[in-house]
Amino acid sequence: MYSKASINEEIFTNIIKASFHAAQYGKKIYVVLDCEKNYIEYISREILRYLYRVLPFPVRRRIGFITYMKVPKNKNFINIIFLCKGSIKRINTELKAGYIFDIPGKEFYIDGIDSAKHPFIDFVINNIGNEAVLNDFFNKVDNHKIEESLNLCEYDDIFGGNNRNSIADKKTAKIGIKDEKEQYNNFKENDNMHGNKFVKIMKFFIDKIKIKFKNY
Repeated sequence: MYSKASINEEIFTNIIKASFHAAQYGKKIYVVLDCEKNYIEYISREILRYLYRVLPFPVRRRIGFITYMKVPKNKNFINIIFLCKGSIKRINTELKAGYIFDIPGKEFYIDGIDSAKHPFIDFVINNIGNEAVLNDFFNKVDNHKIEESLNLCEYDDIFGGNNRNSIADKKTAKIGIKDEKEQYNNFKENDNMHGNKFVKIMKFFIDKIKIKFKNY
């Protein structure tokens, strides 16, 4: 697939990430292929065959695609647009709002896509040739009804043992401990302050009594 489409694993990985954003936020993905018009449908289908294979079912259900050869009446549900080389002459505001993968021009406008490693993506890339393993995984995940099913990090959590939640819990615990310490220190300060006041008052009265006795 990589050689046919003239893309490498890094580009494909970023297209996966962009697909999650497309499903979640409705962003457009423009993929400019290194081919002429008469080959675009064949190559785009090859890319989509593998792309849809590695995407969770909820993401697949939310994104649509189109090639240069077909212009739909309603573009609202189209997220992935395949173009032949030389199709993009100028980057306008509409294009900038999405992601551009200009493969022949080696230009990529992918602001907003993180460069971090994702355990989920590692898993699907490693099993891209094993459709049965991927389908089994996605069926199990789909049955569990993930709350944020369009969020890539939710799928990372499956492989990372809910790292984000653990980190959040630890932070919350630390904040709780810190708050308790602050409350205790404030209590001690107030207690000391009130205690000092009491001592001063008692000393004042004792001194007054002493003076009275001296006068007698």
